[in-house]
Amino acid sequence: MGLLCCANVSRLRAASLIRSDTLPSANRVFSPNCNTPRQPDQAHSDNRLILALHHHVSDKRNNAMHIMLIGGGGFIGRALTQQFLNSDNFVITWCTARDVSNPPDNIHIVNDLLERSTHEQDALLMDVDVVFYLASNTTPSTGAADLAHEIEINLLPFSRYLTALIRQPDLRLIYLSSGGSIYDPANPLPATESAALCAQSCYASGKIAMETFLTNAYRHRPTDLMILRPSNVYGPGQPYKISFGFIRSALQCIREGREITLWGDGKAVRDYLFIDDFTTFCHLALSLEWPDTIYNIGSGKGSSLIDICDV
Repeated sequence: MGLLCCANVSRLRAASLIRSDTLPSANRVFSPNCNTPRQPDQAHSDNRLILALHHHVSDKRNNAMHIMLIGGGGFIGRALTQQFLNSDNFVITWCTARDVSNPPDNIHIVNDLLERSTHEQDALLMDVDVVFYLASNTTPSTGAADLAHEIEINLLPFSRYLTALIRQPDLRLIYLSSGGSIYDPANPLPATESAALCAQSCYASGKIAMETFLTNAYRHRPTDLMILRPSNVYGPGQPYKISFGFIRSALQCIREGREITLWGDGKAVRDYLFIDDFTTFCHLALSLEWPDTIYNIGSGKGSSLIDICDV
């Protein structure tokens, strides 16, 4: 899918009376060195990360929000963790060894929430204000032959997490879906949040299925659920994966002195979103009312693969 129309973000801005210049910018400059480490005082030395232990969670000070990231060991999860820590919030990151490689010092790999009893789950969640569900172990390039894999590795754990989360009456949930893979390619552009959906991969099918389960589970409390459909997120810290993330792949080719391979004729227009803009939106969303459930998050500007190569 190409350009996204972030119509509900505009409604969110209007409903919350926040200035337009506090929302993410559409113009960003990116560096070929995607893996440039953050400065020590930003990335690894911050000891405010609260580990997933209940006696830490229940220690609320200065009205700080308690934020839980499920699947927080990946590219977006790490960036969100730093964003929230920089704002003096308390962050609990749940991830397993398969979720993260070379974890930074401030991400603690803990036993999965699902391995705990119902009582332990409720005790850990009772003081949490907002949960970000980021967990995903597949990519848009996953083919139709991987249906069973998608169900086993993403949908089944999701259903068990949702069962635990929906029991918490005061907890708000933000689910990370996809704006780049779930819309029908036949839709006129830019695609709005109400545009028709049409999965082109098992990854997209899983995202649509999880959105459906969520809207049903929260049908009696819709203002506690936010579904984010970001466009193609890129930026510092993004790992290199073959056939995933064109900007990151192109920068890897530049670093290694290889030619950049274009998919198709290179003229397909897509929306690209800088990671800091996405995390800024997520931070702002914590303090706002949510008049809608689903939000497209994008730069509002489309670029073709050829455009990216010309930068």
